[in-house]
Amino acid sequence: MDPIALHHADPRTVVASRPTAEDRHTSAEPRVARAGRGERSEETGREDETSLRRLRARDREVRAHENAHRAVGGRFVRGGHLDTQRGPDGRLYAIGGDVRIDVAPIPGDAAATLEKAVIVQRAALAPVDPSPQDRNVASRAARMAASARAELARQRHEGEENAPPARATGAGLYASLASEPEPQAIDLVV
Repeated sequence: MDPIALHHADPRTVVASRPTAEDRHTSAEPRVARAGRGERSEETGREDETSLRRLRARDREVRAHENAHRAVGGRFVRGGHLDTQRGPDGRLYAIGGDVRIDVAPIPGDAAATLEKAVIVQRAALAPVDPSPQDRNVASRAARMAASARAELARQRHEGEENAPPARATGAGLYASLASEPEPQAIDLVV
């Protein structure tokens, strides 16, 4: 149950939203006034407004994405990190981020592992637009769920083999009758 950050090589535990190429190219460095002596040109003002609109939109998108993982994943989602960029207004805006999600099976408990796998898969796919890493985590959780289901089926099968024979009453009788072939004709004896 040890979550590992995106920056590590172990893919077990991270669902991520990384900055796009467009986000990385948005300049956050101070602009040199083109109109001279502290005055800003109209063009620079428009560029700043466009940059701010993009940064604000990306910030909302990133925060909603990461919060969706947290809301659905509950106790299996921890911490997180936001990559930020300073806008022309001097404020920091989120342009990417990641959360940690625990995708390790629960040793010795296939039922709990299955429950966890379902939650992890939903958490990974919770954002409106899941990232490729989100889809990878969901796929891994689906495989974990399939393994847990197989283990539960194996346990049920072993339990049935070791159980005493069913008595011919109630559900046991119905089950034994249901497994017999349907007769083609019935003789009624009075």
